[in-house]
Amino acid sequence: MVTVRIFLPPFLLPVFIRRGLSILETTMILVVLSVFITVATLNFGQIIKNARINTLKKDLVYMRKALYEFYHDRGRNASSLTELVTVSPYPYLKKIPSDPFTGQADWEVLKTAGAHSAAAWGSRFPENSSDKILDVRSSHPECRDF
Repeated sequence: MVTVRIFLPPFLLPVFIRRGLSILETTMILVVLSVFITVATLNFGQIIKNARINTLKKDLVYMRKALYEFYHDRGRNASSLTELVTVSPYPYLKKIPSDPFTGQADWEVLKTAGAHSAAAWGSRFPENSSDKILDVRSSHPECRDF
């Protein structure tokens, strides 16, 4: 067995090498670590929620833009979100994005105009129709204002 000796004066060695840790020092270290872990966990949860909200906003802009382009190319509103994917020769969406909060493509389709769609359409806003899509929003209860 090989022993490695540190050639430092005793006052330069860390406290725990000289004499070990007491119960009080160990307890304080655990308390400080638990506070750091608690703060990190709370912040991590908020970071995940903010990322989902940003993804939701991006997907809504993406789908609203596709609805807007469909209307201006075809002269009518789309009757379903799948029509934006299946229309030929060039689909407006590659696929219907999934809602980041529900994990499914279960978007709430609005047949009347919402505030977001009115701002996007401007003065060329189409008339309300009972069978055509004018706007889309999340089906998750906390995210209906985006």
